[in-house]
Amino acid sequence: MINITDDIAVLPDVTPRRKTLFKKLMGNRIIDILWHLPYNLIDRQRKNFLKECHVGQHITITVEVSFHVPSHALKKPAKVVCTDGRDKLELLFFNTSKHYLARVAPSGTKIVVSGKIDFDQHQKVWQIIHPDHIGGVETMNHWVGIEPVYRLTAGVSQQMVRSAVHKALTYLPKIPEWHTPELLQQFKFPSFHQCLHMVHNPLSLKELEPFHPARMRLIFDEFLVQQLTLHLSRRHHIQIRSLMLKGRGHLLHQLIKDLPFELTSSQKEAFDEIQNDLKQPVPMLRLLQGDVGSGKTIVSVMAMVHTIESECQAAILAPTEILARQHFQTIKHMTRNLGINVEILTSREKGKIRQNILDGLEAGTIHLLVGTHAIIQESVKFRRLAMVVVDEQQRFGVDQRLALSQKGKNPHILSMTATPIPRTMMMANYGEMDVSVIREKPKNRQEIQTKIVSQERLDEVTRGIKKFLDLGQKIYWVCPLIEESEVLDLTHVNERFNYLEQFYPKRVGLVHGRMKGIEKDIVMDQFVRGQLDIIIATTVIEVGVDVPTATLMIIENAERFGLSQLHQLRGRVGRGSHQSLCILLYGENVSPVARRRLEILRESNDGFFIAEEDLKLRGGGELMGTKQAGLPRYRFANFNCEDPRARKLQQELLRIANQEAHKIIEEYPDLKGCPQADHLATLMRLFDKEEAIKYRRTG
Repeated sequence: MINITDDIAVLPDVTPRRKTLFKKLMGNRIIDILWHLPYNLIDRQRKNFLKECHVGQHITITVEVSFHVPSHALKKPAKVVCTDGRDKLELLFFNTSKHYLARVAPSGTKIVVSGKIDFDQHQKVWQIIHPDHIGGVETMNHWVGIEPVYRLTAGVSQQMVRSAVHKALTYLPKIPEWHTPELLQQFKFPSFHQCLHMVHNPLSLKELEPFHPARMRLIFDEFLVQQLTLHLSRRHHIQIRSLMLKGRGHLLHQLIKDLPFELTSSQKEAFDEIQNDLKQPVPMLRLLQGDVGSGKTIVSVMAMVHTIESECQAAILAPTEILARQHFQTIKHMTRNLGINVEILTSREKGKIRQNILDGLEAGTIHLLVGTHAIIQESVKFRRLAMVVVDEQQRFGVDQRLALSQKGKNPHILSMTATPIPRTMMMANYGEMDVSVIREKPKNRQEIQTKIVSQERLDEVTRGIKKFLDLGQKIYWVCPLIEESEVLDLTHVNERFNYLEQFYPKRVGLVHGRMKGIEKDIVMDQFVRGQLDIIIATTVIEVGVDVPTATLMIIENAERFGLSQLHQLRGRVGRGSHQSLCILLYGENVSPVARRRLEILRESNDGFFIAEEDLKLRGGGELMGTKQAGLPRYRFANFNCEDPRARKLQQELLRIANQEAHKIIEEYPDLKGCPQADHLATLMRLFDKEEAIKYRRTG
């Protein structure tokens, strides 16, 4: 007997090497093996004669071995020639020992062969390349029937996965049911124990569809545990107390008065929501969502100024040093007349400078700190930290956000993202957070024009950028690689830098992730000041970089980038009053999906529309837990599936799971006294939600 959450090493025949391979493919627990569902099946039909077969079928047939033809060249297969008494069958083997073949298929004996059959039209002979099974006649019944097909990784075979699944199901203990009999009957769900056996032993392709009760059961369970996590986290959050930041309004009034532009109605509405949260005794947990260039930064600065008015400290955490230093310069300029002490802390600040910053934070003389991961270090202590802004929140892990939130007394947390999230995903992934959305763009911002251009027109594009330079405008040129690759035939930044230097000497700069922070800052500073006019870069400039005079973005091998990433890169231009252009250069052999991505970007500048289309094309990242990159992804549900009926079904299951979770928490706060409490806790462990709860509590 085993525990369903035990390590896979407890299963028979799971060697250390096999455990490593399984962990890479599925995970390291028994339940992870059982969560690895088949996506197809093989029907191994029993045939008496070869003439009954069809090309591409998986068959099981008894044949007599006539003779062996050994391999005489490296690329020539060895052959085992057989007959069913009427027609000839060749079994082909590459790089297979002749001793092995002599043992499993001795000449003059009858054997059972199972595999995918083909027909060589040139030689007019039936063939099976590397049969799945070979054995004596007594093994026939073992291989006839339906076999599930699983996704694999290098070093893992179907037989290895099937064997592990079979053993896990064999030793599986009876797991208590967490659903009421009424709910099981309502949806015709099998019990959890039955469900696991059914999904791994499909009898037809229909049983692989999401409409099958066993599959629906797993989707619903995943939704339920996710919604329970959100409801529990929200309940936990509202019981916490934090500082009530009333503010006097004098600094905020001066900040708004000094702005060279008028706030949009969306910005005002978002700030009103945030300011109201800050005045409450419950810590704010809010997501500020806005498209690239929508003006999220000024809203966050207004919130931090309100915090400082309340005689508290604020901090903003950025994912990169380039973005942190840009925030620092922007905030310093915005607050120049407010008497606010703003400092920056990254890995570059060392020695006496760093110590002075640490002393100022602890003494309270530094009011606002901008920084990268360096802020999270244990040596950084605040006197009265009351608000934290996390920019590009999806780029930070659970532990990082938790560490920062613990540097104050339950500080208010404002997370920001420039990746618009579709409504269904918002409900699922951020159900316990309040959300503010900035949809308007600042006035005088023109729509960015986007063109799709073949890489063959590179010379034409290179000559064409001169007219932008003659107008005093600046150019970004993005490449997918830092240096030449033996595997990928893609442009790298060093190659493009050397190429453009021939046309525009001493006007081209280079920025990529392997450069030291100070080196990148020097180049970007020269770009801003006009000493450089063209920046060749990797996606290190994807977020945050704000240069109003940059009006042209060129992205090479654009078909290699995701839709959201392309939208983010395009958003580096179009930040001033001049018309901006984005050129998407594509290479050879562009897939239909990649082509569609480029067309969507050409058709629209609306990040919310692009996010919806991106979801349809590719799905996204991981929904719960520590991996927060990209859009949400589930183990079983798939909002990206092509069948609209399946998408509608899943949305309905999500809605019902949300209602069920709400009903449970309303009746049994914190699950205390709930008859299914222990079973629901088991369910949470199966879906590995302990980290998710910690993540939710820290925003």
